[in-house]
Amino acid sequence: MFGWDADYFRPERWLLEDNNKHADQLNTIRRTNKIIFGYGIYQCLSKPIAWLKIIKVIFKVPLLRRLI
Repeated sequence: MFGWDADYFRPERWLLEDNNKHADQLNTIRRTNKIIFGYGIYQCLSKPIAWLKIIKVIFKVPLLRRLI
């Protein structure tokens, strides 16, 4: 249903197949990731909470998989 590599983390699978556009898309993604939370006085107030949630998911998901 999701392809032969559904069990592997490969975010580039969603990029276009054209190699020239591939590099442009990666650069756009990187620039966007830098501005998500903002900087300085315009920084997102919930950034620390978001990072705690991200870290929690990263460490808990493998632990839950072991229990299943």
